[in-house]
Amino acid sequence: MFQQAPMPDSSYWKTAGISPKSLSSSIAVGDLTALRRYLSDKLDLAASRYGAPLHQAIYRENEEAVDILLQAGADPLKEPEIFHLEYLTTPFGLAARLNNHAILKKIWQHVDPDINGYDMQGFDSCLVEAAQYGDTATLGVVLRWGQNNWSPESRSRALSAAAENWHVENLQLLLSETIPFEKDALDVALAQVTVPKLCFERRDQTQAEIAAQSQSIKVLMAAGADPRARVQRDPTLRRRMEDNVPTKAVFHTLLAFNASIRQQDLLGNTPLHFAAYGSPIEVLHQLLSSIPVETQKNALTMPNHNGETALHFAAAGGQIDTIKYFLSDNVGLNINETASMGWTPLLRALVPTEPSLADLSLSSKIEAAQILLANGADLSKSAHDGWTLLHCLAMNPSNGEIDEIPQLVETLLLDGTSVDSRASFTFDNSPSRPTRKHGVQEGLYWGCRESQYIESPIEWGKARRFGLTPLHIAAEFGSLDTVLALLRHGADPTAEDSDGNSPARLAGNSKRYPSRSEARGTVMTILIDAGGLY
Repeated sequence: MFQQAPMPDSSYWKTAGISPKSLSSSIAVGDLTALRRYLSDKLDLAASRYGAPLHQAIYRENEEAVDILLQAGADPLKEPEIFHLEYLTTPFGLAARLNNHAILKKIWQHVDPDINGYDMQGFDSCLVEAAQYGDTATLGVVLRWGQNNWSPESRSRALSAAAENWHVENLQLLLSETIPFEKDALDVALAQVTVPKLCFERRDQTQAEIAAQSQSIKVLMAAGADPRARVQRDPTLRRRMEDNVPTKAVFHTLLAFNASIRQQDLLGNTPLHFAAYGSPIEVLHQLLSSIPVETQKNALTMPNHNGETALHFAAAGGQIDTIKYFLSDNVGLNINETASMGWTPLLRALVPTEPSLADLSLSSKIEAAQILLANGADLSKSAHDGWTLLHCLAMNPSNGEIDEIPQLVETLLLDGTSVDSRASFTFDNSPSRPTRKHGVQEGLYWGCRESQYIESPIEWGKARRFGLTPLHIAAEFGSLDTVLALLRHGADPTAEDSDGNSPARLAGNSKRYPSRSEARGTVMTILIDAGGLY
C-alpha cells in the first residue's frame, strides 16, 4: 500500500485547557452531557478541516458520541464541505478507512439498507474507503455485509481506489469475488496505478513503493486488464510517460504484458513522444528495446496528428542526451521536420511548453536550441501568425541572469530576420471570461498554451492583436534578458501593436508578472530610458 489513511495533525489531539463550550469542544473532551446540550439542526456542518461533528467522534473512537449524534439526526452518508480533500469522505467511509469495525457496524445498522439502499448517495463510500485505505479484514466485512448487492459502478470505484493506492491485498480480495469485473473496470483500475504522486516530485520512490506499484500492475493484468486499452483517452503506457514518473520496474512490468510503445492517444502521441519529452534517456532505450532494432527509427519518426515527432518533444523538454541521440548517425532524425502550423524542433526548444517539467530550466532549453543550431537547424523557419524564433524566446520570463541569451539573440538574427518582425498574439479580453473550461484539449494538451489560444481566441476569452515585435512579447512576459539583448541589436522601443500599445505599456499592463515583483518596474524603466513611451 502506498499511503495510510490521512489523520489529523498532533494539535487536533491536544485537549488540555479545552472547555466544553461548543459541540466540537464537547466531543474533543468527551463530555457527553455538554454534547447533548449543544445539539442543533446543523449537525452536518463542518466543525473543522477534518469534517463534521460525526467525523470528529469517529476520529476519537467515541462510540457513545457517535450514538448521540446519529440519534439526533447526523447524516452518516454526507460528505462535509471542506477544502482539505485528503479528509473528504463521509462518516461511513471514515469508519471504514480507519478500520473501526464497531462504528462501521453501528452506522450500517443505523442506515439499515434494503435492496435499493445500496444506490443511496454516499452509501458505497464504506466500500470504496475500505478498498483504498482499510485492511483486508475491513474490506472483507463490508463485502460480506453487502453480499451481491453492490452495483458494478460501486465495485469499479472500489477497485480503482485500491489500485490508486497500490493496495495489492485489497485488489486481490476484490478480484477473488465470485462476480467478475467488467473489462472496462479492470482497464480503468490499471490506469489508476499510474496516476502521478505529487510527493515523487520531491523524493524518489522507495523499493517497497516500487514493489507495491509493480505488483498492483501484475495483479490487474493477470485478471485481464489491457495496458493498450484507451482509458479516458489515455493508453496506460503512454499515460505513464506523460506523467513523467520514470520507474524502470513499472515499465518492465508493462512491457512484459505486451504494452505497445506505438500506441497512440487521441492526439496521436505515443509513449515514445512523452519519453523523449520528460524521461531520462535510459527509459527511452528501455522502451525501444521492446521492438526490433530495424523498426526503432520508424517508431521514433512516427508523427502525432500535428506532425510532431519524438525530436520535437525532446527539444521542448530540453533533453540534451536524447536530442544528441536522435541526431546521431545511428538514428538521424530530420532536424528541420516541420509540423502543422510551422513548428520545427528548434521552435519547440525555445517556446514554453506544457505540461511543464519541474526540473526544466530556461538554460536547458537554450542549450537544446544551441545543439540544434550546431547541427544545422534552419534559422529562417517561423511558426504560425509570424512567430519567429525571437518571439518564442521572448516568451520565457527571466530576471537578467541568463548569460546565454545575448549570444543566442545574435545568432538568431544571422539569417537576416528583422529584430522588429511582427506577429499576432492573444490577450485577455476583459471583462469576458473563457467559455471553454473542459474538453479534449484539457488534460491531453501538449504544447504552447499561447499557440492554443490563438487558434480559438473567442473560446478562451481572448482577443487577437497584431503587429507585435519580439520586444513587445519580451516586455509582456517579463523576459528582462531578452529585452536588453533586443535593444542592443536595435529593437524599436517606440513600436506600437494594432491597439497602439508600446512595449513599455504592455509591461505596465501585463498580468504575467509575479505580484510585488520589481521586474515590471525594471523592464519599464529600461524601455523608457531607451526612448520608449508609455
